[in-house]
Amino acid sequence: MRIVCTWMYSTPPGDKVLHSQVGRDSDSLAIQNLYWRCVFCLFESSHRLNGGARHLLFLNKEPPAVIDGIDVAKCIEAFKIELVRLDHWSRPPAGYYKEWNTQFITLDVLDWLAKHASADDIALVLDSDCFFNRPIDDEFEAAVRENGALLMSLDYPPNHNINGLSRLDLESLSREYDPTVVMSGGFVYSGGEFICATGEEVRKIAPRARSTYQTSMARHAQGQAKFCEEAQLLSFVYHALGYRTHTGNRFIKRIWTDRSLYHNVDNDEGRLTIWHLPAEKKEGFIRVFRQIRESGGGMKADVEDFAESFGLKENASRRMRRYLKSLARPIYAALKGRTSMMLMI
Repeated sequence: MRIVCTWMYSTPPGDKVLHSQVGRDSDSLAIQNLYWRCVFCLFESSHRLNGGARHLLFLNKEPPAVIDGIDVAKCIEAFKIELVRLDHWSRPPAGYYKEWNTQFITLDVLDWLAKHASADDIALVLDSDCFFNRPIDDEFEAAVRENGALLMSLDYPPNHNINGLSRLDLESLSREYDPTVVMSGGFVYSGGEFICATGEEVRKIAPRARSTYQTSMARHAQGQAKFCEEAQLLSFVYHALGYRTHTGNRFIKRIWTDRSLYHNVDNDEGRLTIWHLPAEKKEGFIRVFRQIRESGGGMKADVEDFAESFGLKENASRRMRRYLKSLARPIYAALKGRTSMMLMI
Protein backbone atom coordinates (compact mmCIF):
# COMPACT_ATOMS: atom_id res chain seq x y z
CA MET A 1 0.00 0.00 0.00
CA ARG A 2 1.17 3.50 -0.83
CA ILE A 3 0.22 6.05 1.82
CA VAL A 4 0.28 9.78 1.09
CA CYS A 5 -0.06 12.02 4.15
CA THR A 6 -0.08 15.66 5.07
CA TRP A 7 -1.25 17.55 8.12
CA MET A 8 -3.09 20.77 8.83
CA TYR A 9 -2.87 22.36 12.26
CA SER A 10 -5.31 25.23 12.70
CA THR A 11 -3.95 27.47 15.42
CA PRO A 12 -6.58 28.81 17.84
CA PRO A 13 -7.39 32.54 18.11
CA GLY A 14 -4.52 34.51 19.61
CA ASP A 15 -1.93 31.84 18.80
CA LYS A 16 0.45 33.52 16.36
CA VAL A 17 2.99 31.29 14.60
CA LEU A 18 5.47 32.92 12.24
CA HIS A 19 5.84 31.30 8.82
CA SER A 20 8.15 33.17 6.50
CA GLN A 21 5.94 32.94 3.39
CA VAL A 22 2.67 34.05 5.01
CA GLY A 23 3.56 36.05 8.13
CA ARG A 24 2.45 35.70 11.73
CA ASP A 25 -1.36 35.70 11.49
CA SER A 26 -1.64 31.93 11.52
CA ASP A 27 -4.82 32.10 13.61
CA SER A 28 -6.77 33.95 10.91
CA LEU A 29 -9.08 32.07 8.55
CA ALA A 30 -7.60 33.87 5.54
CA ILE A 31 -4.10 32.55 6.31
CA GLN A 32 -5.37 29.09 7.21
CA ASN A 33 -7.26 28.93 3.91
CA LEU A 34 -3.96 29.42 2.08
CA TYR A 35 -2.91 26.09 3.58
CA TRP A 36 -6.30 24.41 3.12
CA ARG A 37 -6.13 25.15 -0.61
CA CYS A 38 -2.69 23.53 -0.71
CA VAL A 39 -4.01 20.46 1.11
CA PHE A 40 -6.74 19.83 -1.44
CA CYS A 41 -4.50 20.54 -4.43
CA LEU A 42 -2.01 18.00 -3.07
CA PHE A 43 -4.65 15.31 -2.62
CA GLU A 44 -6.33 16.12 -5.95
CA SER A 45 -3.03 15.56 -7.74
CA SER A 46 -2.31 12.35 -5.84
CA HIS A 47 -5.83 10.98 -6.34
CA ARG A 48 -5.58 11.67 -10.06
CA LEU A 49 -2.13 10.14 -10.51
CA ASN A 50 -1.75 7.57 -7.72
CA GLY A 51 -4.71 5.28 -8.13
CA GLY A 52 -5.21 3.06 -5.10
CA ALA A 53 -3.06 5.13 -2.74
CA ARG A 54 -4.37 5.81 0.74
CA HIS A 55 -4.71 9.53 1.53
CA LEU A 56 -4.47 10.64 5.15
CA LEU A 57 -5.03 14.17 6.45
CA PHE A 58 -4.00 14.71 10.07
CA LEU A 59 -5.85 17.63 11.62
CA ASN A 60 -7.01 19.20 14.86
CA LYS A 61 -10.01 21.07 13.49
CA GLU A 62 -12.54 20.44 10.77
CA PRO A 63 -11.86 22.36 7.54
CA PRO A 64 -14.17 25.20 6.47
CA ALA A 65 -17.36 24.03 4.77
CA VAL A 66 -16.72 26.17 1.70
CA ILE A 67 -13.56 27.76 0.27
CA ASP A 68 -13.80 29.96 -2.84
CA GLY A 69 -17.28 28.60 -3.49
CA ILE A 70 -16.04 25.02 -3.51
CA ASP A 71 -17.77 22.45 -1.30
CA VAL A 72 -14.94 21.06 0.84
CA ALA A 73 -16.86 17.93 1.87
CA LYS A 74 -17.14 16.97 -1.80
CA CYS A 75 -13.37 17.37 -2.19
CA ILE A 76 -12.79 15.09 0.79
CA GLU A 77 -15.14 12.48 -0.66
CA ALA A 78 -13.92 12.75 -4.25
CA PHE A 79 -10.23 12.54 -3.40
CA LYS A 80 -10.87 9.76 -0.84
CA ILE A 81 -9.21 11.66 2.02
CA GLU A 82 -9.27 10.00 5.43
CA LEU A 83 -9.38 12.51 8.28
CA VAL A 84 -7.27 11.55 11.29
CA ARG A 85 -7.54 13.51 14.52
CA LEU A 86 -4.51 13.24 16.76
CA ASP A 87 -4.78 13.31 20.53
CA HIS A 88 -1.37 14.93 20.92
CA TRP A 89 0.41 17.62 18.93
CA SER A 90 4.13 18.24 19.41
CA ARG A 91 4.65 21.96 19.81
CA PRO A 92 7.68 23.42 21.60
CA PRO A 93 7.18 26.00 24.33
CA ALA A 94 7.07 29.71 23.57
CA GLY A 95 10.51 31.06 22.81
CA TYR A 96 11.88 27.77 21.52
CA TYR A 97 12.59 29.25 18.09
CA LYS A 98 11.22 32.29 16.27
CA GLU A 99 9.59 30.34 13.42
CA TRP A 100 8.04 27.03 12.49
CA ASN A 101 6.95 25.90 15.96
CA THR A 102 4.26 23.69 14.46
CA GLN A 103 6.64 21.78 12.19
CA PHE A 104 7.48 19.16 14.83
CA ILE A 105 3.94 17.89 14.27
CA THR A 106 5.47 15.70 11.55
CA LEU A 107 6.81 13.57 14.41
CA ASP A 108 3.23 12.93 15.58
CA VAL A 109 2.37 11.75 12.07
CA LEU A 110 5.39 9.44 12.10
CA ASP A 111 4.34 8.04 15.50
CA TRP A 112 0.88 7.26 14.07
CA LEU A 113 2.33 5.60 10.98
CA ALA A 114 4.73 3.53 13.09
CA LYS A 115 1.69 2.06 14.87
CA HIS A 116 -0.68 1.67 11.93
CA ALA A 117 1.30 1.19 8.71
CA SER A 118 2.32 -2.27 7.58
CA ALA A 119 6.02 -3.03 7.28
CA ASP A 120 5.69 -3.37 3.50
CA ASP A 121 3.82 -0.07 3.01
CA ILE A 122 5.46 2.96 1.40
CA ALA A 123 4.62 6.08 3.38
CA LEU A 124 5.07 9.67 2.23
CA VAL A 125 4.62 12.57 4.63
CA LEU A 126 4.58 15.75 2.59
CA ASP A 127 4.20 19.43 3.33
CA SER A 128 0.82 20.54 2.05
CA ASP A 129 2.41 22.88 -0.52
CA CYS A 130 3.60 19.89 -2.52
CA PHE A 131 1.97 18.74 -5.75
CA PHE A 132 2.24 15.50 -7.72
CA ASN A 133 3.46 16.09 -11.26
CA ARG A 134 3.92 12.38 -12.02
CA PRO A 135 2.68 9.19 -10.35
CA ILE A 136 4.57 7.15 -7.80
CA ASP A 137 5.83 4.65 -10.34
CA ASP A 138 7.85 1.44 -10.22
CA GLU A 139 11.13 3.36 -10.34
CA PHE A 140 10.11 5.43 -7.33
CA GLU A 141 8.95 2.39 -5.38
CA ALA A 142 12.11 0.45 -6.22
CA ALA A 143 14.24 3.33 -4.95
CA VAL A 144 12.35 3.41 -1.64
CA ARG A 145 12.69 -0.32 -1.13
CA GLU A 146 16.37 -0.30 -2.06
CA ASN A 147 17.24 2.52 0.36
CA GLY A 148 14.62 2.06 3.07
CA ALA A 149 14.09 5.82 3.10
CA LEU A 150 14.51 8.48 0.42
CA LEU A 151 16.09 11.79 1.44
CA MET A 152 15.79 15.11 -0.36
CA SER A 153 19.16 16.63 0.59
CA LEU A 154 20.17 20.27 0.14
CA ASP A 155 23.82 21.16 -0.41
CA TYR A 156 24.09 24.35 1.58
CA PRO A 157 27.59 25.82 2.12
CA PRO A 158 29.05 24.73 5.50
CA ASN A 159 28.55 28.16 7.13
CA HIS A 160 25.15 28.93 5.60
CA ASN A 161 22.48 29.75 8.22
CA ILE A 162 19.74 27.12 7.95
CA ASN A 163 17.00 28.28 10.30
CA GLY A 164 19.40 29.34 13.02
CA LEU A 165 22.21 26.80 12.61
CA SER A 166 24.81 26.08 9.94
CA ARG A 167 25.87 22.62 8.81
CA LEU A 168 29.02 23.04 10.90
CA ASP A 169 26.88 23.95 13.91
CA LEU A 170 24.64 20.96 13.28
CA GLU A 171 27.59 18.60 13.03
CA SER A 172 28.99 19.84 16.33
CA LEU A 173 25.57 19.73 17.97
CA SER A 174 24.99 16.20 16.72
CA ARG A 175 28.09 15.04 18.59
CA GLU A 176 26.59 16.47 21.78
CA TYR A 177 23.36 14.55 21.18
CA ASP A 178 25.14 11.30 20.35
CA PRO A 179 28.93 11.11 19.89
CA THR A 180 28.62 7.66 18.29
CA VAL A 181 26.86 8.97 15.17
CA VAL A 182 29.26 8.85 12.23
CA MET A 183 29.28 11.73 9.71
CA SER A 184 32.20 10.99 7.43
CA GLY A 185 31.22 13.68 4.94
CA GLY A 186 29.94 16.20 7.47
CA PHE A 187 26.34 16.99 8.38
CA VAL A 188 23.99 16.83 5.39
CA TYR A 189 20.71 18.71 5.71
CA SER A 190 17.66 16.92 4.26
CA GLY A 191 14.43 18.86 3.88
CA GLY A 192 11.52 18.03 6.15
CA GLU A 193 8.89 18.64 3.45
CA PHE A 194 9.52 15.12 2.12
CA ILE A 195 9.59 12.13 4.43
CA CYS A 196 9.47 8.88 2.51
CA ALA A 197 10.14 5.41 3.87
CA THR A 198 8.83 1.90 4.08
CA GLY A 199 6.63 1.09 7.05
CA GLU A 200 9.45 -1.04 8.44
CA GLU A 201 11.84 1.93 8.40
CA VAL A 202 9.22 4.32 9.80
CA ARG A 203 9.22 2.08 12.88
CA LYS A 204 12.91 2.94 13.29
CA ILE A 205 12.69 6.61 12.38
CA ALA A 206 9.70 7.50 14.57
CA PRO A 207 11.08 6.40 18.00
CA ARG A 208 14.51 7.86 17.29
CA ALA A 209 12.92 11.15 16.21
CA ARG A 210 10.72 11.18 19.32
CA SER A 211 13.61 10.59 21.72
CA THR A 212 15.65 13.28 19.93
CA TYR A 213 12.74 15.69 20.26
CA GLN A 214 12.53 15.00 23.99
CA THR A 215 16.26 15.63 24.30
CA SER A 216 15.80 18.91 22.41
CA MET A 217 13.07 20.04 24.80
CA ALA A 218 15.27 19.20 27.79
CA ARG A 219 18.24 21.05 26.30
CA HIS A 220 16.08 24.09 25.61
CA ALA A 221 14.84 24.11 29.20
CA GLN A 222 18.46 24.15 30.33
CA GLY A 223 19.40 26.97 27.94
CA GLN A 224 21.51 24.69 25.72
CA ALA A 225 21.73 24.62 21.94
CA LYS A 226 19.19 22.34 20.29
CA PHE A 227 17.74 21.45 16.90
CA CYS A 228 15.57 24.43 15.96
CA GLU A 229 13.19 22.73 13.53
CA GLU A 230 12.08 19.32 12.35
CA ALA A 231 14.35 19.03 9.30
CA GLN A 232 17.47 19.58 11.40
CA LEU A 233 16.26 16.93 13.84
CA LEU A 234 15.28 14.44 11.13
CA SER A 235 18.56 14.97 9.29
CA PHE A 236 20.35 13.97 12.49
CA VAL A 237 18.10 10.90 12.78
CA TYR A 238 18.83 9.92 9.18
CA HIS A 239 22.56 10.14 9.90
CA ALA A 240 22.11 8.10 13.07
CA LEU A 241 20.24 5.35 11.21
CA GLY A 242 22.72 5.33 8.34
CA TYR A 243 20.47 6.28 5.39
CA ARG A 244 22.10 7.48 2.19
CA THR A 245 21.57 11.16 1.44
CA HIS A 246 20.33 12.71 -1.84
CA THR A 247 18.40 9.56 -2.80
CA GLY A 248 15.13 11.47 -3.22
CA ASN A 249 16.50 14.40 -5.22
CA ARG A 250 15.61 12.87 -8.58
CA PHE A 251 11.95 12.68 -7.50
CA ILE A 252 11.30 15.96 -5.67
CA LYS A 253 12.66 19.49 -5.68
CA ARG A 254 12.11 22.56 -3.51
CA ILE A 255 11.21 25.00 -6.29
CA TRP A 256 11.41 28.75 -5.77
CA THR A 257 9.42 30.56 -8.45
CA ASP A 258 9.49 34.28 -7.55
CA ARG A 259 11.78 35.66 -10.22
CA SER A 260 11.66 39.12 -8.63
CA LEU A 261 13.48 37.74 -5.56
CA TYR A 262 15.02 34.32 -6.15
CA HIS A 263 14.23 31.36 -8.33
CA ASN A 264 15.82 28.02 -9.14
CA VAL A 265 13.56 26.99 -12.01
CA ASP A 266 15.73 25.17 -14.57
CA ASN A 267 12.98 23.96 -16.96
CA ASP A 268 13.75 20.35 -16.06
CA GLU A 269 11.00 20.14 -13.45
CA GLY A 270 8.75 18.13 -15.76
CA ARG A 271 10.71 14.96 -14.96
CA LEU A 272 10.01 15.22 -11.21
CA THR A 273 7.40 13.19 -9.39
CA ILE A 274 6.69 15.90 -6.81
CA TRP A 275 7.00 19.67 -6.89
CA HIS A 276 7.46 21.49 -3.60
CA LEU A 277 6.31 25.07 -4.19
CA PRO A 278 6.66 27.11 -0.98
CA ALA A 279 6.41 30.49 -2.73
CA GLU A 280 3.13 29.59 -4.47
CA LYS A 281 0.75 29.59 -1.49
CA LYS A 282 -0.54 33.04 -2.40
CA GLU A 283 -0.65 32.53 -6.17
CA GLY A 284 -0.31 29.15 -7.84
CA PHE A 285 -2.22 27.09 -5.30
CA ILE A 286 -5.06 29.60 -5.26
CA ARG A 287 -5.19 29.51 -9.06
CA VAL A 288 -5.19 25.70 -9.23
CA PHE A 289 -7.63 25.26 -6.34
CA ARG A 290 -10.16 27.58 -7.98
CA GLN A 291 -10.06 25.42 -11.10
CA ILE A 292 -11.36 22.45 -9.11
CA ARG A 293 -15.08 22.57 -9.84
CA GLU A 294 -18.15 20.44 -9.18
CA SER A 295 -18.83 17.90 -11.91
CA GLY A 296 -21.68 15.48 -11.59
CA GLY A 297 -21.34 13.47 -8.41
CA GLY A 298 -17.71 14.33 -7.72
CA MET A 299 -14.91 16.77 -8.30
CA LYS A 300 -12.30 16.99 -11.00
CA ALA A 301 -9.28 19.09 -11.91
CA ASP A 302 -9.80 21.28 -14.93
CA VAL A 303 -6.20 22.43 -15.35
CA GLU A 304 -4.28 21.85 -18.58
CA ASP A 305 -0.97 23.40 -17.74
CA PHE A 306 0.08 23.11 -14.10
CA ALA A 307 3.58 24.34 -14.87
CA GLU A 308 2.21 27.69 -15.98
CA SER A 309 -0.27 27.86 -13.11
CA PHE A 310 2.54 27.40 -10.60
CA GLY A 311 4.93 29.80 -12.30
CA LEU A 312 7.36 27.20 -13.61
CA LYS A 313 6.64 28.77 -16.98
CA GLU A 314 6.44 32.51 -16.61
CA ASN A 315 3.59 33.97 -18.65
CA ALA A 316 2.95 37.61 -19.56
CA SER A 317 0.77 38.20 -16.51
CA ARG A 318 3.48 37.01 -14.16
CA ARG A 319 6.13 39.03 -15.92
CA MET A 320 4.01 42.18 -15.53
CA ARG A 321 3.41 41.51 -11.82
CA ARG A 322 7.12 40.92 -11.34
CA TYR A 323 7.91 44.22 -13.07
CA LEU A 324 5.39 46.13 -10.95
CA LYS A 325 6.70 44.47 -7.81
CA SER A 326 10.25 45.54 -8.67
CA LEU A 327 9.04 49.13 -9.06
CA ALA A 328 7.10 49.04 -5.81
CA ARG A 329 9.80 47.47 -3.64
CA PRO A 330 12.07 50.57 -3.26
CA ILE A 331 9.02 52.78 -2.69
CA TYR A 332 7.78 50.44 0.04
CA ALA A 333 11.22 50.32 1.63
CA ALA A 334 11.45 54.11 1.62
CA LEU A 335 8.01 54.50 3.17
CA LYS A 336 8.80 51.88 5.79
CA GLY A 337 12.01 53.70 6.69
CA ARG A 338 10.19 57.01 6.87
CA THR A 339 7.56 55.52 9.19
CA SER A 340 10.27 54.15 11.44
CA MET A 341 11.93 57.57 11.62
CA MET A 342 8.60 59.21 12.52
CA LEU A 343 8.09 56.71 15.34
CA MET A 344 11.50 57.60 16.72
CA ILE A 345 10.76 61.33 16.80
